[in-house]
Amino acid sequence: LNEAAVAFARENVKLNKAEARVHVAHADARSWAREHAGVADRVITNLPHSAHAFLEDALRVLKPEGTWHYHCIQGEDGLGRHLAELASRAADAGRGLQVLGTRVVRSYSPQERHYAVDLAVGPPAPAEE
Repeated sequence: LNEAAVAFARENVKLNKAEARVHVAHADARSWAREHAGVADRVITNLPHSAHAFLEDALRVLKPEGTWHYHCIQGEDGLGRHLAELASRAADAGRGLQVLGTRVVRSYSPQERHYAVDLAVGPPAPAEE
């Protein structure tokens, strides 16, 4: 909803000559996702304190297989548990999550880091016997 951010995003798309591949929408993400199911190859949720709240919306807007670029604030020892919880929620929604890569964006506090996690989204994993 931030008009300045949308303007910068549009300029970035133009500078990178990506107009044919990147669509910038000036809209509320949740409302937009409800109206545009299955249209995106990639979703970026880069607000590290609240990105987890957009899981269902990210899954809704992604095509059957896509990539979710997810940001979070976690302690090193809690990141695995946090991602397992996301995977469980995704499975409840009929989707699978697989971690493709994780990187530290910055330190947030002495015990916590801002992480960027690339997640492959696809069909749910087969049940283990």
